[in-house]
Amino acid sequence: MTSTPHFKSLVAPNIFDAYADPNLLLYLVASNLLSPATWDLSDKIQKRAAEAVGTGEPSSRSLVGEIQKILDRNFQHLHVAQVAELYGEIDIAQERTRLGDESVDAALRQILRTFEARIRTGDIPPEALQPAIDRMTGGRFPAYIYGNIDLVRANRRLTGKSHASVRGVTSCVDETAIFAALAMTMPQGSVAHIVALSSPSHTSAFGWNANGEPWWFYGKNRLYFPQDWRNWVTQARSGDAQQAFDRLHEDMNRIIAVAGTFDLESGETNLPDDQLEEIVARIDAFFGVRLRQVEFALSRPRIRRPEDPLARYLRALLGAASLESVQRMLDDDDSEASQGVLYAFRSTLVKDLRPYLAVARQQPNSRRLAGTLSAVEDAIDVIRSIDDAASIFGSRNRIAMPDETLRFRSGTDRDKALLLHVVAEHIGARTGSPGPVTTLFGESKSFVRLGDRYVDAGTGELLAEPSEPIRIELA
Repeated sequence: MTSTPHFKSLVAPNIFDAYADPNLLLYLVASNLLSPATWDLSDKIQKRAAEAVGTGEPSSRSLVGEIQKILDRNFQHLHVAQVAELYGEIDIAQERTRLGDESVDAALRQILRTFEARIRTGDIPPEALQPAIDRMTGGRFPAYIYGNIDLVRANRRLTGKSHASVRGVTSCVDETAIFAALAMTMPQGSVAHIVALSSPSHTSAFGWNANGEPWWFYGKNRLYFPQDWRNWVTQARSGDAQQAFDRLHEDMNRIIAVAGTFDLESGETNLPDDQLEEIVARIDAFFGVRLRQVEFALSRPRIRRPEDPLARYLRALLGAASLESVQRMLDDDDSEASQGVLYAFRSTLVKDLRPYLAVARQQPNSRRLAGTLSAVEDAIDVIRSIDDAASIFGSRNRIAMPDETLRFRSGTDRDKALLLHVVAEHIGARTGSPGPVTTLFGESKSFVRLGDRYVDAGTGELLAEPSEPIRIELA
């Protein structure tokens, strides 16, 4: 667990990145606050809550409930098989090389154990999970990739559903990050604190308002207030709160708060003692028991780490008034934390674009595509075949990863340049041609230098030299 983010892990984090550095969830939350989509939803939530009460201010409970309803009505949650079908699969061997055997294998063990437990209890039928389990043990894993709300919204196109009510395609991490960001936009005091209860297999949001009234957002279709939880305990396990919790989230092993993460297994923590004590007290009171997962962690020595650099921003942004106030805060500071939020947002306004290229080189589907192509000319043909020049984020000043450009068959000149760059490099590693590859960003066009030739990435046209001055080089 790190306090300072490695920028590459923030660009297009997958499930193993999230396990290796759980603090990246904080950057996803903050990047959602940079999106107009978040603020549009926030406005609808507050209006609906106000309409429901008629006169007076909406309660914290009603606001949180409206956030859950928005997610429930407008976002489609993907299950394991659907993730693999829509996004493809991750090569586990490559993840071990990238992140280390220990981290990847620890995540795999916990996920497989949880899946097998859910089959045993009957919560999920074997046919829904067994094919995924077989693929995982065979070295392939569904490509859970987490991103800003704008990527979540773009992904709805992959399901073939164009109805306006379907606003995005999510996983539990996406839902928690969106839920937390929306909660942060509510009026001051409506939400006093938000934490994530996390494991490799599931992530949920727990929080309370200024009066200490708690709630637990387990998933888009499950929001528990205290009485709801007590009812679930009675129904699910005849009054045994620990067993009821275990049925939902037995493998919880991290608590992620504003300051960072408390790892329940290792004892490593970014959280100050007073903050951790408050969180534990709130969890105890809500669940009606000292959860054994928490008790085990508190019984061990703690390994103390500094707060995550983003903590001071998140504290200041709780109850933020507008998108403009978030933008001003980040614009006024070029610290590592604020840069990290911009990488999670995929902005081109970062000080160094090289992390985007580094992550692009690791994209699994682009690598596999390159393995099917004979020469770099075939890669240029791929670029030419992508007719749609629209950004999946709605802005040329944001960067899509090569696999996203392939998946959506759409991308700006910058997106297509990045795709051509990495596919050409993969082909070159196998064939020795075309030699060094460089991406060149101009004011309105992008080019890729392939040996002694240039390609206009927007059109696929071959050029003797770029047709406009170059502002940025990536190699």
